[in-house]
Amino acid sequence: MTVTGPTSFTLLGFWGVEPKLFGSYTSQARRVIDDVLPKLAGPVVLAGDFNAPIATTAAAHTENVRLLEERGLVSAFTATRAMGAPLEPTYYRWLRREHPFHIDHAFVPKEWASRLSMTVGSYDDWVLPRRSDHVPLIVDVTPAA
Repeated sequence: MTVTGPTSFTLLGFWGVEPKLFGSYTSQARRVIDDVLPKLAGPVVLAGDFNAPIATTAAAHTENVRLLEERGLVSAFTATRAMGAPLEPTYYRWLRREHPFHIDHAFVPKEWASRLSMTVGSYDDWVLPRRSDHVPLIVDVTPAA
């Protein structure tokens, strides 16, 4: 999808789906990194439910993040948080506060990193009322001067 505004870009949504049908979540993301991103021109934002990292996919997810960085995309979370900041949950398994995971991500052009702010939705606003088992990532980019 093309988003137009002060800075136009391609928004590429991603949802890692059932591994038994399509391969591991991280291998699905890797196919997007290798096969789809190179075909897109101009700035790209890759965002969605990566279902990673989880214990079994941490190394592969780290490799995908490295490959995205090679392609000029950085994690909005990493760009907007202090080094070593704890991950904020984006998903609550079984809708339970005591089962949080950080598996949703937004990757943006590296050139935007200093102009970003990001908010992670709250459990009380999204999960408790059963709107979703995920909370939104809201990424704001200040236009370049």
